[in-house]
Order: sequence, then C-alpha cells, then structure tokens
Amino acid sequence: MPDWQLKRQRVDEACGAAPQTRNRCDHSFCFDCTRQHIATKMKENIIKIQCPVWNCGTLITPKQCKSILPGEVISRWKDALHCSRTPPVLEFDCPSEDCPFRLTDDGKAIDVIEFQCPECLVKICAECKGFSHEDLDCDEYKELVNCEIEEEEYYYLALLKLSKKENWKRCPNCNNFAGKTTEGSNKVECGCTYKFCYDCESEWSRGHSCFDPSRLVG
Repeated sequence: MPDWQLKRQRVDEACGAAPQTRNRCDHSFCFDCTRQHIATKMKENIIKIQCPVWNCGTLITPKQCKSILPGEVISRWKDALHCSRTPPVLEFDCPSEDCPFRLTDDGKAIDVIEFQCPECLVKICAECKGFSHEDLDCDEYKELVNCEIEEEEYYYLALLKLSKKENWKRCPNCNNFAGKTTEGSNKVECGCTYKFCYDCESEWSRGHSCFDPSRLVG
C-alpha cells in the first residue's frame, strides 16, 4: 500500500474536505492542501517538509508526492535535498605563520586524521585545523595553545616594559630589540649582526647625516 492513497472515509484535517492523500503518520489531506503546504515550505527555503499537523514531525518525501506535483517541482526538491546532504567545502589557512597556502576540506575524507600542507609540508589536524597533535585531543591542544599564548603575551609585555626603560630600538633588519653598543655612541649592533644608527635607524656608516665624529666609538 502506498504512503499516499485514496481514503474517502475520512475528513481532510486542514479544510474538512474529503481526503485524497494519507501520510505515513496516518494524517489525511486533500491534494490542494498538500500542494499548498509543500509550495509554502519551498518558498520559505524549507526542503525537509513535515506533516502539516502541528507537532507531528513526520517528513513528507518527493517520492510520496510525485503523482500530485509537477515533475519540475519534484526534481528541484530532490536536488535541494541532495545538496543539503553534501558536506560544505571548507577553506582554511595553513596554521604555519610563514605559509600563505589555503587548503580545502570537502568533508568527504571521513577517516582522514590529518592533512599535509603541500606548500610547507607541515601536518595539520583534520578536525580543528591546527597543527597535528597526536597525543592530545583537540580540546586539550587548544587549551595548551591558549596557555602558550598567554605566557608569550606576559613575556612580550615584560620585554616592552624593559625596552622602554633601557631605551632600546627595534632593529630595521630583524625587528628585534637592540641597544647602543657603547655608551655615548649612536652605533647599535643587533644580535642578527646588523649595525644601524640609533637616531635615524639607517644602516651604520660614517657617511650618513647623523654621523658625528665626536661621538664615534668603535
């Protein structure tokens, strides 16, 4: 017996007319009410359409309605349902700060635990899209990362405070802090070996405009 069938001994629960269709939940409706209900839901972009009876929840399927709806509507409904079951494509950045590559996860590789960035070859967790973390679950990994970030921020703020106190300058070459090589001289030699003028921050030489032979040391 089909899910929607002729059943004239009952009354349409929406309009009171003689019912022509019956859902799997046994609620009955005429063709016009059924068409109107489905058309209204599809206009609202609702494709998982439930029985019109309040709080019933039983789904109505395209297969059940193919004899009372135009083929075009059935096809559009089926396509929308298919798309709703297809996992969305997710694009995300490689977690490595120096890598500009964007990766794609189409959700089809269900058993995949990790990706590998084709650009920098770093391994990436397929779940949280962070660095691969074999010995930790994603929540534990995120907690560890947050703790590391908080610790880094604490030390960074302490470094800023110290640099202000010591009058350090940012190295134009590597952006790390560096101080004057010798008191009374404008020469600054960074840990990266780059030498620059404390006043104008240009590369250290005897010829630039800040050069003062009376303050030359080294």
